[in-house]
Order: sequence, then C-alpha cells, then structure tokens
Amino acid sequence: MERWRVFVSGQVDDDSWVEEPNVLVLLRLEDFVSMVHGYKQALVDLQLHAGVQVRVLESWKELGDLASSFTKAVAEAPFKREREKKGFSFYLESEWCRGAKVDRSGKGLAQVWKRQIQQFNRVSLEMAGAVVSKYPSPLLLAQAYRKGSSEQERQNMLADIPVRRGDGVTATTRRIGSELSRRIYLQMTSPNPDLSLDANG
Repeated sequence: MERWRVFVSGQVDDDSWVEEPNVLVLLRLEDFVSMVHGYKQALVDLQLHAGVQVRVLESWKELGDLASSFTKAVAEAPFKREREKKGFSFYLESEWCRGAKVDRSGKGLAQVWKRQIQQFNRVSLEMAGAVVSKYPSPLLLAQAYRKGSSEQERQNMLADIPVRRGDGVTATTRRIGSELSRRIYLQMTSPNPDLSLDANG
C-alpha cells in the first residue's frame, strides 16, 4: 500500500505533517462517486474552457518519459519552423519517394511506365511488373486496344495476365483481374480528365 502524508493537529507541539506507511481510507459510495465525478468534471473544464491539455499518468516513469519528450519537442520546435519556411510544394527525392530517371538513350522509360501503373489504387509492385512484362510500353498497350474487336474485349484485355508473388514453395499466382484491367483501359483511352476510375462502373 502506498505511503500517505497525514496532517496531525494537537498531537505534537506544532501542527505538522507526518508520514503514515499504511493508511486505509473508507468512503461512502456516494462520496466516492461524487469525488470521481468532480475530478473528471475538473479535467473537462480545464480542457474546454482553459485550453489546458491534461494527461493522466500511472507512474513516475510515465511522468519522466512525458517530461523528456516534451522537452525534446520544445527544443526542436525552432528548427522545425525554419525548415517549414523553406519547404517545397512537392516531395524531394528520397528512398520512399523517388522518380525514375531516364537518360538520353531512353534507358529508364520502362521504369517510368511501371511507376505509372503503380499509381492506381491497390496495385502492388508485382501487379505493375506483370502488366509491363506483357506490354513494355504505353504505345504497345494502346496498339493492342485498337486491335480489340469490342469495348468489352478491350476492357478485359489485361484481366488474365498472371501475377506471381513470392519464390519457391511459398510462391502464389493470381490474375490482374477485370477491375484493374478496366481502370487501366479507361485511364489510357478516356478523353475525360475528371473521370473517377474507381467510381465508374
């Protein structure tokens, strides 16, 4: 049980606080409920009316961690503000956001084409690679669309392309599917720049 500091009056020469190692506090149910309600109400008032953020912590360690993270945030704030002033409206090249580079000979165009396919929702690297393996350039795919005998055939032209995932005994194979095939077809052929590929039936 935690130690309590208890105010003692009249038992010693001067009124003072003494520490009691084991104290059991008995409260009536209505007093306890009232106390908890008052405590929660005070927290709500602080946050809504005074604009104070309240964090309830369970231990000294949590308090130390909070103080440490708060101190770090305050120390880094000026540097972050300066960095935001010099920000760009686009992402700079990095490991997770990198464009495909193309040299004068055209090397890299296949990677650009694959990245374009990856821009569709729910398209993995393997799915984009499967499409590019079948049609190594947008021109070849456009030519294939023109040879289609019907709208339905053109929309489903990519549906049966196999997509291989993994290696060895854990490898699996699936198809591109008609839904993605349709979206790629619409993106390649629709004259409407505002067409929602996901919403269109």
